[in-house]
Amino acid sequence: MAKVKIVLLHERYYSDDDYSSTQRILGESLSDWEEITDDELKYLREHLYKLNFGITRYPTIVVQDDIPVRDRITSIKELVKKERAKAEAERRKNEKEKAERSAKKAAKTREKELKLFKEFQEKYGNTPV
Repeated sequence: MAKVKIVLLHERYYSDDDYSSTQRILGESLSDWEEITDDELKYLREHLYKLNFGITRYPTIVVQDDIPVRDRITSIKELVKKERAKAEAERRKNEKEKAERSAKKAAKTREKELKLFKEFQEKYGNTPV
């Protein structure tokens, strides 16, 4: 059993040369909250399009959620907190890897320069220019 309501959804389309957008707004209710069976809900979803209210207004089904909004807010906050922690860990990991690459490159450059310096010393010795 599901508790449902049928409402009108208004669609507005905006467009100019650089930007276009479709905005959908829940409008007036066509019914009160009613409990219906799962079969009735399925039938309603399959045939609701037959209610015609014009091009920019069409009916949609809103199913009432059993979970309180406060619980939803809490779970969303937890998800956001986890995502931020994950992003911060990824950022730190990337910074560490970048520092390691930089240090490795600097060591390689120093090694090449030292090798070149030794070659010049062997070839030219300590003679002044």
